[in-house]
Amino acid sequence: MFSVRKAVFADVDDIFAITREAFERYAASLGRRVSALDENTADVEKDIAEKTVLVVSFENAVVGSLRLCEKEGWAYLSRFGVSTKARGEGAGAALLKAAAAWAREKNLKGVCLHTASDMRELVRFYYLHGFHVDSTDKSRGYTRALMVMPFK
Repeated sequence: MFSVRKAVFADVDDIFAITREAFERYAASLGRRVSALDENTADVEKDIAEKTVLVVSFENAVVGSLRLCEKEGWAYLSRFGVSTKARGEGAGAALLKAAAAWAREKNLKGVCLHTASDMRELVRFYYLHGFHVDSTDKSRGYTRALMVMPFK
């Protein structure tokens, strides 16, 4: 149904649009602006060049993306977003599975990410896919949970 691959520069506009849509919802839920909304297409291009950016497609259309980098022996996941039309259909799960495979190939400890701790829908989604809350902080002006999926 869904296919996941590494992003290429031709995907920049799709990634930018999906990230903006996802983080506008995120910001609205928080009631505050988030840094992802300050991003432009040049930032997406830079991440494609410097990080591992994955996209998920359905019927040849990009419907989700995430970005990965190595951080202290972990795969750190950021800018995870799925378009509204593909939410709840398995696109996000396919991306998380691919992110975990990437981390395993690199012999990393697992996958981690930050999310707003009071966004129950997101926290629940991550729990359902093998993550748990490791810690919280307020460095961005709201409580963020560090979610981890350690490999055993």
